[in-house]
Amino acid sequence: MSCTRLVVAAGIALLLAAPAVAGDVIVLKGGRTLGPPKASVPPTDEDYAKSNITIVEENLDKVVFKIAGVPTPQNVKAADVEETFHDPSTSPPSLTRGKRLLAGGQNEDAYALFEQVGGDKRAPKWARAEAAYRMGEALWRAGALDDAAKAFDGFLSSWPTSKYVPTATQANARIKLAKGDVAGARAAFTALGKMSGLPDAEKLEIDYWINWIDEQVALQKGDKATLGKALKGYEALARSLKSRKGMEDLYGKCQVGAISCLLGLGRYADGQSAATKLVEQNTDALVRAGGHTLLGRAIVLQNAGSNDKVQYKAALLHFLKVVTLYGNEPGAEEWMAESLYRAGELFNELRPTGAAADDDKDKVKAAITMARQRARREWRACVQRFPRSPWAEKARRSLGGS
Repeated sequence: MSCTRLVVAAGIALLLAAPAVAGDVIVLKGGRTLGPPKASVPPTDEDYAKSNITIVEENLDKVVFKIAGVPTPQNVKAADVEETFHDPSTSPPSLTRGKRLLAGGQNEDAYALFEQVGGDKRAPKWARAEAAYRMGEALWRAGALDDAAKAFDGFLSSWPTSKYVPTATQANARIKLAKGDVAGARAAFTALGKMSGLPDAEKLEIDYWINWIDEQVALQKGDKATLGKALKGYEALARSLKSRKGMEDLYGKCQVGAISCLLGLGRYADGQSAATKLVEQNTDALVRAGGHTLLGRAIVLQNAGSNDKVQYKAALLHFLKVVTLYGNEPGAEEWMAESLYRAGELFNELRPTGAAADDDKDKVKAAITMARQRARREWRACVQRFPRSPWAEKARRSLGGS
């Protein structure tokens, strides 16, 4: 029997017979757990108390852990791991609190806590790696794109095998997109897709972003041939995602992308029908933000030049839903910027044009003033919140001419 088999056998015996100590929990595909034999998901305090494994590192290809009483670290393939849970009593408190602050939008405070963990040599490797990644995430969410890119570069240099490498690389590619470096972003995603050890879910996410970039470039250039290919790409991705558990959000994003392509190809009725179905059936906030924006856009495009106030009001309601319900949703900035601009445009379009009777003139004048003020308010919000967006540029022109 090999030495490795002896160590594993000893480890299994210890898992079954060793005294209970606090530890971590690894949930494998199929529901089996390492640590306590039958842990809840998520684990309870009792589950952590019964565990005698401690996670050391979480890498692209494997999760490394120690078994109490066994000197040699063990590992399990990352592809076989469903989820990992770290014992709250032994996890760095600053990391836990930092993630909570990050979720609440307190990016600067979160960054300071992540920086503490990243520089603490006493913290577990998995925690220092995650903290280094989260530093970049906090800066990115705060809109400090240059600093975020530097933080992600530093993370990728220091932790090249971490499980967060794909997410950090993806974030760097999206920063390139935000700064207008479309070719650089596409190259980054393409290189990421060739990385070994990537889970299938990550590969599908990368395929989505490459297709999204192709769609955006095609829309800017009015390239309908490439837009048609992007539509087929979204449809193919959606088919492969439809029955995958846990991939519902990406499936919805592919549906949103397909609708955008339909509108870019001038298939407004098809786009409106698909967007209506999407907002009726999908519950994900980000997908619904895109669906309502595209539904409003479809109605506007179908009725352009008609002065159909009923249809314009219907479109306005969809844009206002995005503004009021999804304005702070991470990732919805693109839809929020468009909805703010188009809402202002429609408030301007829907203002009264005149009065039949002299008695109504003052009321109409007040209504016109109010509509213009509301339009300008939406445009100003677009410029202030999304100054680099193409919609902000349109809003600036509208503010200058109204």
